[in-house]
Amino acid sequence: MTTHLSKRNGVYYFRRKVPLDLQHIYSGKAEIIFSLKTKNRAEAETLARKHSVEYDEKFRQARTIAAQATNGPAPIPSPTSSSSVRPSVVDGLAIDDFDILVARHVRRLRQFRERSAENGTYENFKARLRSIINENKEFIELGEHPLDDVDRPLWHVEAELKAAKIVLKGKAFNSPVHELGSLASDITKDTQSLSLTELLNNWALERKPDPRSITYYGRAVAKLIEYCNVQHVRQVTKSHIVTLKNRLLEEGTTTVTTNNYLTNLTTLFSFATGNNVIEVNPAKDIRVQVSRDDKKERLPFTVEQLNQLFSSEVYSKGARPSGGKGEAAYWLPLLGLFTGARLNELCQLLKVDIRQESYYDQAQQEHVCWVMEITDAGEGQKLKNSASWRRIPIHPTLIEMGFIDFVRLSPGPRVFHELTASKAYDSISASWSKWFSRYLTNIGLKSDALVFHSFRHTFKYFSRHNSLPDSLQYAILGHTSGKTGDHYGGPTFPLAPLVQAMNNYILPRLQLPPRP
Repeated sequence: MTTHLSKRNGVYYFRRKVPLDLQHIYSGKAEIIFSLKTKNRAEAETLARKHSVEYDEKFRQARTIAAQATNGPAPIPSPTSSSSVRPSVVDGLAIDDFDILVARHVRRLRQFRERSAENGTYENFKARLRSIINENKEFIELGEHPLDDVDRPLWHVEAELKAAKIVLKGKAFNSPVHELGSLASDITKDTQSLSLTELLNNWALERKPDPRSITYYGRAVAKLIEYCNVQHVRQVTKSHIVTLKNRLLEEGTTTVTTNNYLTNLTTLFSFATGNNVIEVNPAKDIRVQVSRDDKKERLPFTVEQLNQLFSSEVYSKGARPSGGKGEAAYWLPLLGLFTGARLNELCQLLKVDIRQESYYDQAQQEHVCWVMEITDAGEGQKLKNSASWRRIPIHPTLIEMGFIDFVRLSPGPRVFHELTASKAYDSISASWSKWFSRYLTNIGLKSDALVFHSFRHTFKYFSRHNSLPDSLQYAILGHTSGKTGDHYGGPTFPLAPLVQAMNNYILPRLQLPPRP
C-alpha cells in the first residue's frame, strides 16, 4: 500500500510527516498536506512517489541549512526534554478519559485564542479551528486515517473535534475536577519564561515608540510565532530566525520587507539581552543581501511631470476628490515641492505652526518672514527623529498662491482639518498617501519610483541645481550629515541664510496655474 496518500471528497491528497528535528523549520507543522488534483488511484500513487522523493531532498537540504545556521548539526529534541514546547495532550490518558482529553484541548485552544488576539493573528487562529473541524469530521465519517503511516485512535480525533466546536461557538465547558491539577501544570510550563508578546509590550512601555512602529514590530513577532511555532523568548534560536527569513522569501515577500522584519526582531531581542532575559541575540547579523535592483528608489519629479501634475483637474478645474480631503489635495503637493518636508510632517501641521518671525540680515536690518515649524509639540504630532524639528521659511511662491490666507481661514486648530488618523497605524497621512498614489495613476504619472516622497527628492535635486550649500539643505530638510556641528541646528538655525536659500530655490520652466 502506497503511503502519504489520503482521500477527501473523492480527490487524493499528498500527506507527509515532517521529521521532529525539522518541524521548527516548517513553522511547527507536523505534516505537509496538499491536493494531488486527481481522483485516479494509480495516478495519485505515481504523484505521491514523486513528491515523496522531492521531500526527501527538501528535508536533507533543510537539515544542511539548520546545521549551517547553528554552526553544527541540528539536534533532535527529545520528547521528554525540557526544551519541548508542550507536553502531549494525551499523556497518561485512556479511552475512558475522553472528557479529560476534551478539557485539555479546550483549555489549550482557548489559550491559543487569547494569544492570537494579542499578537494580531486571530484570523489565522479561526482558520485553524475550521481546519480541525473539517478534517476531523471527515476522519470520523470515513472511519480511516487520511495519513496512512499515522496511528491515531479515533477517540483522539473525536475529542479534538468536540473541543474545536466548543471553542469556535464560544460554548461553556466544565472541566472534570480531577483534571484541574494537570491543567495547572500546563500553565506553569507556559509561564516559565517571558513570552514574545510580553517582550513586545515591555519594549513598547519603556521605549515609547509611535503607534505605527508598534504595529510593525507586532507583525514581526506574529510572523515568528506563526511560522516557527515559538511562544517564549528563550525558545527562539538562530535557526528559527533563519527559518522565518526563508519562509518569508518563499512566500514572495520582498527582500527589503523581509529585512525590515529581521531588523525589528533584532531590536526586540537586543532589548531582551539588555534586560537579562536572554544572553545572546538570536536575530543578530541575519539579513538578506539586497541587490540594487531590489531597492525601490524614489526619483525626483521632472519639470515636465510637475507641469502635468499641476495642470490636472485639482489645479486647473478646482476639483476636490473626496479621497483628497478638500484643500489638502491642492496644497500638500505644493508644500512638498517647496519645502521638501515629509508627508506626515505636513499633514499634522497646526495653525500655530505657521507664523511670522523677525530676523536680522548682515547689515543689521530687521526683516519679518513667514515660517513653518515642523515639531512634535502639539497634540498628535510626532517626528521621525530629533533632527526633524526645524523651521522652514515659507517660499514666496506659496505666499503668492494664497497659502497664508488659506491657513487663516481654515476652521479648527489644524491646517488640514479634514485629515484624520488611520485606525490601523494612527497615522494622519496614511489614507491621503494612498489617494495621492491613485491620483498619480489617473493622470498618467504613477510608477514605483514616483510617490509623494519624490517631492523631497525633487527639493534636494533643485537645491543642488541652485547651488544651495549642504548645511542649508540639511537644515531645511531635517537631515544630519553625521558631523557634530549639524546637531546644533533645528529650530535655532539662523533664519537669514534659510530665507535667502528659499528665495534662491527656483524650478526652471515650472508652470503653476492661478488658483481656480
